[in-house]
Amino acid sequence: MNQLTSCFFPRQSPLCEQILFGAYQPSHDLKLKFYAYFKQATEGPCSISKPSFWDIVGKTKYDAWHKLGNMTKVEAMENYVEELKKVIVLFAHLFAMYSTTD
Repeated sequence: MNQLTSCFFPRQSPLCEQILFGAYQPSHDLKLKFYAYFKQATEGPCSISKPSFWDIVGKTKYDAWHKLGNMTKVEAMENYVEELKKVIVLFAHLFAMYSTTD
């Protein structure tokens, strides 16, 4: 039994394992949304130089952040939370599924 399954709330262990090791993995686009909203909320509009053509990851992150334009920090925080709520709803459904199988 690993540390995760020996937690204080054993009934939630299957859900914890599903979140950490399950089939759900956020899409590349969702990860970029979270990244862009986080950067906008913490640093404001994108003010860095565009990465080189060869820096594919850096360029993709830059494009996601830059696309938000002059969105305010507060709007970015709100959008981040809205996206997170969607993920939480998904896990609430998973939790309901696991709690009814006992």
